[in-house]
Amino acid sequence: MASRSIEHLAQDHREVEKVLRELELLLRPQGGALCWSVDKGQAFARILRRFTERVLPHLMKEEHLFYPALEEFLPRDEGPLAVLRGEHEELRAQIYCLRKAVGPLAQGGEQPALELVKEFQQAGLNAVRIFRDHVYKEENILFPMVARRLAPEKDADLFRRMEAITGGYES
Repeated sequence: MASRSIEHLAQDHREVEKVLRELELLLRPQGGALCWSVDKGQAFARILRRFTERVLPHLMKEEHLFYPALEEFLPRDEGPLAVLRGEHEELRAQIYCLRKAVGPLAQGGEQPALELVKEFQQAGLNAVRIFRDHVYKEENILFPMVARRLAPEKDADLFRRMEAITGGYES
């Protein structure tokens, strides 16, 4: 039997990955160097907004609903749940760096300092890597393990509560 809560989280992963592909395109060096412009800065601001609108509710679903439900049969402070929670913290740290950069990179006028552009690029690449590694671990290790052990009533309750958190995604 398929787990609706797991399918819901996997759909969240697909939505976040769409935005990460856009971020990667923005981060791609052109002619061997990362060039910056006002247009790129404004695109960055839009991408960052969409990324946080998708990833932060997803993290909340996992941290406040899904992971606590799994603590019935998985330890909280070691193993998969500890690793995945640690990745959430790493991802939030990269989002913080990206948010710090959004103002100076999105406004017109002077060319932003090369150091700021490099910090932004590194934080963006780190966020992409962390999220993709996280998704791989969940979808290939955690979700199959949990699908066998999650009671149907618990799954239905988790799905209902996750749905309440999800706002509509804009394309």
